[in-house]
Amino acid sequence: MAVVQKVRRKANQSKPPPTPKTLNPSSGHSPMAAVRVILPHPHLPIPSWRPQLKPSSSYPRRAVAAPASLSPSPLTASLQLGDVIEAQQFDRQVLNEIFEVAREMEAVERGSHGFRSRVLEGYLMATLFYEPSTRTRLSFEAAMRRLGGEVLTTENAREFSSAAKGETLEDTIRTVEGYSDIIVLRHFESGAARRAAATAEIPVINAGDGPGQHPTQ
Repeated sequence: MAVVQKVRRKANQSKPPPTPKTLNPSSGHSPMAAVRVILPHPHLPIPSWRPQLKPSSSYPRRAVAAPASLSPSPLTASLQLGDVIEAQQFDRQVLNEIFEVAREMEAVERGSHGFRSRVLEGYLMATLFYEPSTRTRLSFEAAMRRLGGEVLTTENAREFSSAAKGETLEDTIRTVEGYSDIIVLRHFESGAARRAAATAEIPVINAGDGPGQHPTQ
């Protein structure tokens, strides 16, 4: 009997952990379609969910390490996010997965009971806006702060940044990425977000590029 119990305990210990649900974008999209969502196992508690901003295999990006203050956990799931440049990057299935993660993040924020969530603790988001904005800028900044992240904001960068002295968008992006983990860019020129993404080594989200795209609207 003791031998049987020992064998059973060994078998239970050797069971692999639950495999997270994964999704890869269709290969038919452009290299900018670099979104892969990894959702937590349905039986894992939502508060253990923590994203990691990492490079996609199809569009190289500098990896952003998780804060050293948080030790790795087998319960940790991750969201790997590349550039968000145009709406055509996403098909219905990808959007459904993103919306599912968004609903889970809303549940995390509601469940914090007045305490600050730590889901994005240790991450810095730069909002680089060359045009005035209320809803777009505040929605990004509110979401980042509610989930524990920090925000570096530049509003009306066209007038109040080095761009007013003739600095190129590419040079500005190289500077800003040194201070942040992700850039949210609003620009008055169509195609500016694509130029920024080609320059930066961290993810870039297009928050509107003139008459071009506004994929998060």
